[in-house]
Amino acid sequence: MNTRPRPILSVRDLRVDLHHRGRAGLPVAGFDLDVSRGEMVGLIGETGAGKSLTARAMTMLLPRGARVVGGEIAFEGRNLLELDAEEMRLIRGSRIGMIFQNPRESLVPVHTIERQLTLVLKRAARNDTRDARSYGDGVAEYRRLLGALGLRDPERVLKSYPHQLSGGMAQRVFIALVLVSDPDLLIADEPATGLDAATQAQLLLEFGELIREREKTAIIITHDLSSIIDVSDTLAVMYAGRVVERGTVERVLASPQHPYTRGLLASANLSEDAASTEYIPGTPPSPFAPIAGCPFHPRCPEAFEPCRESDPETTKIAGRYVRCHLYG
Repeated sequence: MNTRPRPILSVRDLRVDLHHRGRAGLPVAGFDLDVSRGEMVGLIGETGAGKSLTARAMTMLLPRGARVVGGEIAFEGRNLLELDAEEMRLIRGSRIGMIFQNPRESLVPVHTIERQLTLVLKRAARNDTRDARSYGDGVAEYRRLLGALGLRDPERVLKSYPHQLSGGMAQRVFIALVLVSDPDLLIADEPATGLDAATQAQLLLEFGELIREREKTAIIITHDLSSIIDVSDTLAVMYAGRVVERGTVERVLASPQHPYTRGLLASANLSEDAASTEYIPGTPPSPFAPIAGCPFHPRCPEAFEPCRESDPETTKIAGRYVRCHLYG
């Protein structure tokens, strides 16, 4: 008898179509991912891999010109693609929280942070069917979150407008606004982008500690492998709109199976005795100019005839899942 618990999030064969300037493409082309309750997943890939569109599809916040054309996004057993706008609104924010790349685009410039917190807490109390905390408790929790994220003067932050905050402060303020609603699943799309390397590392560690302390689940999306290996349980490597390798951080770092994963690790230069940083030759394919066969084969040093003929299936090998003809 299979007693494995059902994933809190299960995405199957997700496909997102994009129309842009008269062209049509499929930037998300068969994305699969299971996320267990309490798990921290690092979703890694180069710019253009389809990571942000995948994240927005999970919260049904796709930009104009993009639409889901196939697949399933099951959150706690419910297919989000079958919900109407009102049902999705009740889930978004209170059950699934989304942290965007640029916090200034998400913060209202004409409201103080305190006013925006009031609106967030009122919406959470209205939308959430679970026991809602009182307004006072919510404000107290928000102050605690700001402190946990390294902001030592929460009163000044609450009285501030977004333009009065630095980039790092604005990102921490927005992360706390998302966390105060107590969502079960957090999707963070490049949550430390635009910050210097030291600030990025510190912010991600603080974020990871808060997620674990609250026993929540998170997907952290980034193009910087080195920034998430210390906070993630699982790595999902994305290329051309699909996951090409997925496994625990320890297994993927110790023995990457997909040639693209090996290239990313070499590019990240994680080894202290590495003589120089290596680079993956070429560029990722455009969704508007699809490649026959495996989309990585023009850049792959191990490509052979099947790679040019067909897209590989996903295979379980060495304790992880790999989408590559080398293991077919």
